[in-house]
This record gives sequence, C-alpha cells and structure tokens, in this order.
Amino acid sequence: MTEIKITNEAAVLLLSSINNLMKSGVMLPTKVWYTLSKNKRILTPFQVGMKEVTDQLIKKYGEVDPESGLPFMKPGTKELKLFENELGEILGEEETIKLYTVNLSEVLKAQELPGTEGISEFFEYLVVEEEIVE
Repeated sequence: MTEIKITNEAAVLLLSSINNLMKSGVMLPTKVWYTLSKNKRILTPFQVGMKEVTDQLIKKYGEVDPESGLPFMKPGTKELKLFENELGEILGEEETIKLYTVNLSEVLKAQELPGTEGISEFFEYLVVEEEIVE
C-alpha cells in the first residue's frame, strides 16, 4: 500500500475511473482486477460522503419542486453560487489515505486499454513503474 494525499474530488474521480475501467470489458490480469477491487472498497466512502454533503447543500440552498417535492438548484441564483462555493471547498479538502498500487508491467499485460473516461486518474494514483516494497 502507498500513502497518498488526495482531494475529495480526486478520490471520487478515481473511483469513477476504476468503475469505468471495470465496466469496459478490458482483459486485465487478475492481480490488477484484485487491486482495483480493493481500492474500490477504500474509495467508496468518499463517494457516499460527497453525495450526502451534496444532498444536504441542495436542501440548504435549493428550492423544492412543487410537483415532485424534491429539492433542486435554480440556475443563475445567488443560492447556486453559495452552493457551488461551499461544495467546492469540501471537494478541495485533502485526505491522506493508503491505496494499493499495481506495477506498470502488470497493466501492460492487458490485451488493450480502452479510452476509458477517467483512465488518467488510474495511472496517476495506482500504477507504479517498479514494485514498492513495504
């Protein structure tokens, strides 16, 4: 495992990248799939937490749709700007977490890597050029 500093936003994007890669159907070595699965479990709380925060901010700054009873953000309002500012602060907060990494040589064993959305986060945070000894 490697300890890294990551923003809430980057953690959510990395989880999205992992999900997209796993759904892509690319044939990755078992070791890479296992590493992705372990990291998915580590990163999921970030996504859940950010959804909860977003929902609370929408309730705080949004309006309620009279037909559905659901809160929403009205475009072009002062409240939307306040919502965006507060959410942006939370997304920018950094956390120190430990993630599992995989060697580049293992990733290169894949038959092909698709142009998966968010693939850059996968390489930025999880792929290392040589084995890290703990």
